[in-house]
Amino acid sequence: MSHTVHRPKAKVTGVAGMPRARKSINTPKASMRNLSALEQKVISLYKQGLPVKQIAKITGIKSMARLYRIIKRHVKPRKSKRRKWRPSPEELQELCRLLGQGMSLYQVSKHFDRSPSTIWHYSRKYCTPG
Repeated sequence: MSHTVHRPKAKVTGVAGMPRARKSINTPKASMRNLSALEQKVISLYKQGLPVKQIAKITGIKSMARLYRIIKRHVKPRKSKRRKWRPSPEELQELCRLLGQGMSLYQVSKHFDRSPSTIWHYSRKYCTPG
C-alpha cells in the first residue's frame, strides 16, 4: 500500500520572498494622480456629461466593456433626472374626466406629457368604468 504525501501549497511570493501585495481596488475616491492619462480623460469627459459612445470615439477605446470598467471604477453612477410621476388628486380627476369624455389614452398621455402606459395604469387604478 503506497501513501501519498500531502504537501501544503506554496505561498505566492513577490520580490525577495515577501508575500505579494493584494491588488488595490480603485474606489470613486481614488485620486486623479494615480490614474493613467487615458483614464483621466475618460473620467473628465464622463463628468462633463458626454455620452459613452462619444467618449469611446474621442479616446479611441474600441472596447465598450473597458470603458465601462473605467467609469464604474472611478465614478459614482449617474442618477436618472426624471422622477416618477405621481398625479395630484386634481390631475387624477382631470385624467378620469378626459377619458370619460371619450379621449383616447394616447391623447390624454400627450395632454399630461406622459407615456400611454402610465395613463393606462392610473386609469385602471383610479377611474371607474363608465
